[in-house]
Amino acid sequence: MANIEVPAPFKALLSGWSLIVVVLSVAGYSFRWNYYYNFGLQSLVLSAPLESLPVYAIEIARNPRFFIDLLQLGLVYLLPCQLTLLALRRAADVENEKIRTATRFVVHALALDKPLLVDALLALLLLIVAFQAGGEAGYRAYLTNAAEGTSRLPKVTVISRIDSKLPFIGCNTSTFKKSDPSMTPRFVGEPSVIDSLMAGKACTSEQWSWRLLLRDEKFVYLFATVKDPKERPETLVLPNSEDITLVFR
Repeated sequence: MANIEVPAPFKALLSGWSLIVVVLSVAGYSFRWNYYYNFGLQSLVLSAPLESLPVYAIEIARNPRFFIDLLQLGLVYLLPCQLTLLALRRAADVENEKIRTATRFVVHALALDKPLLVDALLALLLLIVAFQAGGEAGYRAYLTNAAEGTSRLPKVTVISRIDSKLPFIGCNTSTFKKSDPSMTPRFVGEPSVIDSLMAGKACTSEQWSWRLLLRDEKFVYLFATVKDPKERPETLVLPNSEDITLVFR
């Protein structure tokens, strides 16, 4: 059976599309990492399907600031590289024999006369630009959503059944009594966290609110907004089951 040859224009289109998909995947991964890392949930990025990353990058590309970052980082990384390559090509053809010989030696020693290596170098720089631009976009999204005054994520109230097997954490404005064993949940970590949750931190107030960060098949991820987004917010992970009902506002 004869092989079907793809016309040259379509080959260039396919190779260009492959590069775009890779760049978007890198930007999407960096965005998710910087976003969820500050909520203490970087494991969500590691478990995310790879095919979802380009779609996530398309979402962040809707923000014009992302393209500004790409342009600025492109000027920082790609422009100097292109100018250096252009200068070496010009210097390799000058009339001065010493300059021409020295330049050609440098170009040959660095293998910059190999088109494949030059393309690989430019692709690497492009991936670095995409990674940093995605990371900056992710961090800006975190700063916006973590702060009470600017968060665009929905406020949520979790209602659990009385016979639910969920951890004993609830909205309770009364003072948390450590002396009552029946009121003390088992935990590992800082006692102050349990104190604050039981003393009222589990309740939404004028200073903070509990918002839905993410919900998947297994878990519901909530966090309490903060005044200063540089302070990592408290994130609560609940099992996603029929025992709870989410009310959005």
